[in-house]
Amino acid sequence: MATAISRHVVQVFRLRPTFISNKILQDLKSKNYVGFRLIYTEQFLGIDKYKEQRERIKSQFGSMKERFHARMTQYFNNDGQPMVFTEDLKNMVYLAEDKGDDIELCLKMMQRFNQQNRELRFSTFVFGPVAMRLFYFLDKPDIVLQALNDEQLDGFFDQITSYHIALDLLFKHQRYQDLVDCYEHLRTKQLYGTKFPRECMVLVLAACYKLNTTASYQHALELVKQAREAGANIIRKGVAFMAALAVNQNDPKTAMEILAMTPQQNYITVKNLRIITLAELDRLDDVFPILRSIVDQDVPKMIKTTNEISQTTMEKIQVAVERLGDKEMTHIFEQICRALKDGDHINPSSLDDLLCTAVKSKPPPRDKPWIEGSGLHSSHRPPQSSFPGSYSRNTMHQRQGLRDMDE
Repeated sequence: MATAISRHVVQVFRLRPTFISNKILQDLKSKNYVGFRLIYTEQFLGIDKYKEQRERIKSQFGSMKERFHARMTQYFNNDGQPMVFTEDLKNMVYLAEDKGDDIELCLKMMQRFNQQNRELRFSTFVFGPVAMRLFYFLDKPDIVLQALNDEQLDGFFDQITSYHIALDLLFKHQRYQDLVDCYEHLRTKQLYGTKFPRECMVLVLAACYKLNTTASYQHALELVKQAREAGANIIRKGVAFMAALAVNQNDPKTAMEILAMTPQQNYITVKNLRIITLAELDRLDDVFPILRSIVDQDVPKMIKTTNEISQTTMEKIQVAVERLGDKEMTHIFEQICRALKDGDHINPSSLDDLLCTAVKSKPPPRDKPWIEGSGLHSSHRPPQSSFPGSYSRNTMHQRQGLRDMDE
């Protein structure tokens, strides 16, 4: 991959031979640049805590695990309507494996539990998010769709967290249209009184970006329009996906307006998209000052940001320079390119790599302690706090650069 990147760099910067030195090429070959294709990390989704709880439950059961499984199976093989106790279903969602009839048995227990809860609701345990983490852990996108569309499980997954985990798994498997359809199903439920839960909104905009069709673009535009009219907040990552889709659909003017929705103009994805949009509009007089400001950062070296401009961005500017055919512009661009390269400000990753860099974990609110895996937090939090953490503003040097892409 590094060799391919090196060839691509030479092809993109068809400037004077001295611009790309042998040393630069060797540096590129020695680095392993790997793009991410995830939107949220397992830590953000609580999968890591789920795994820890699985190990604890397995350790507690020991050799009794098979007997427990056999007993649960026997209940459903007998005539009548077996009672599924909360503790039994808790244990099942942590003990189920991707083998035999474990998943089928788990689904039967969920269906029966959901039915009896309609008749007699005592348990305060919310199973939806934990069950979704099971399916995520077992890597079962088809089971996720089956469960969400199962009438016998209606209401079982009525938590934003459950849909968040489900949508992320669909994105992981590149099931983009299924993701969009699943999100529309979520909107009809209006969980916690909202049609536009922010993390789920990010995922559906990411799916539309990946589909990159006229239909997906129009759908995304309509979603954003409705969200804005409803006063819903579209976080920066969602704005970036929407703007990138507009650029890919040859609509840079709309992309520019979309980018104005976020005040976080110095984040790496927003900055690159803004530069690309200006280049697409042939506004190089606006592009060059931005690039110069990166080169001329008046901050100590230890906090100076690097890898700010993606390879995709430089390619787009190069195309715009060649399209204008202005010798002075070409000369200025050559000079800026050298300065950016010397300052280690060019990131060989593509813009798609940067957009899909996974969101890191957020700590739980201090005033709302909870134990992962309990399932309780999902049904008792308002939509604004359905996910741990908030998005605060940091200082300028903390918001720029690749290392700070944590939202």
